Amino acid sequence: MERAMAEDFSKQALLNFLEYEKAKGLVKEATIASRKAAVNAVLGILDDDETSDVRAIDLDAAMSRFANKREGDFSPDSLRVYKSRVLNAIEDFARYRENPAGFKPGVVMRQRSAPKPASSPVQPQQRAQISVDESVQPGAVSFPIPIRPGTVVKLVGIPSDLTRREANKIANIVMALAMSEED
Repeated sequence: MERAMAEDFSKQALLNFLEYEKAKGLVKEATIASRKAAVNAVLGILDDDETSDVRAIDLDAAMSRFANKREGDFSPDSLRVYKSRVLNAIEDFARYRENPAGFKPGVVMRQRSAPKPASSPVQPQQRAQISVDESVQPGAVSFPIPIRPGTVVKLVGIPSDLTRREANKIANIVMALAMSEED
């Protein structure tokens, strides 16, 4: 019996959804291309029955299998980026299927514009709603980082005895949030 389209959460339905996002201009073509490449690569190692419902995939296990099969082809950072792209694609797809009329992609379409004067207030663009406890623990610091004109990111709660390993962990999380490979 054929599943109704609204109930189809297969890998192919996910790829069709990514094409829909591209055709409607909901997400940049480069983002769609990178998500499709990641979905095809990572989910391509799974059997058809494993990809019949992408929401049910254990992405950690799939990434482990992918890394084992493609040993040496990808750096740990590349694997994290691939995982992030697959996860974002699946999350957008599931949200769209839950509420097509109210769907908004989980990425922010940034517009390039002239730099804002330094005196103008910063208008934050949020990729996701993240709740942060801004109370700084004793011995921790708050560190503002200007990343471009008019935009300052603040790291809060950085321990004063931060290790390189901990710093790399934070850096990897931030890298996974990047929208593109642009410098």
